[in-house]
Amino acid sequence: MRAPVTPVSLDTFAETNAAFCSLILAVCVSSYKQTAMRPMPVTLVPLVLPIVLSGDLEGSFSHLTEDSTLARWISKTPQVQFGLANRIKSGQEVTREALQFALHARVLEIDDKAQMHHIHTADASKQLTKLGFGRFATNAQRIGAWLGALASDVVVYNLLGLEV
Repeated sequence: MRAPVTPVSLDTFAETNAAFCSLILAVCVSSYKQTAMRPMPVTLVPLVLPIVLSGDLEGSFSHLTEDSTLARWISKTPQVQFGLANRIKSGQEVTREALQFALHARVLEIDDKAQMHHIHTADASKQLTKLGFGRFATNAQRIGAWLGALASDVVVYNLLGLEV
């Protein structure tokens, strides 16, 4: 006998779907590279999904653009720092599965220096928008640009109040 299937909202399903999450990572990695003119260090990947997919942080992106900075976003949204370490820890499995999917599907690639490269030819941002999740694409672009504008991943972690 089968157990009854509990309906899951589209957002919840998408947020735990490795293919969907790999698109968010791809948007962020691409935006990072456009801003920094260098590939994104793999050490920043654990930050992306817990921030971009956070329902309580979603509205905080609307008043800023890619030209803003991570420091400005944090100053306008100080609650991002509260519980961020726990949010990252609880999102590890989703992030790991998304990264594995992205690597297997050749959406992303990690080089021998642990740098992330966006290699899939399709535009992940357009795919997310077509699926009705353009807000996640926009937020991932902003996070990627803000992270890429900083000197190093250590600076990013320090600004977010996290220890490296």
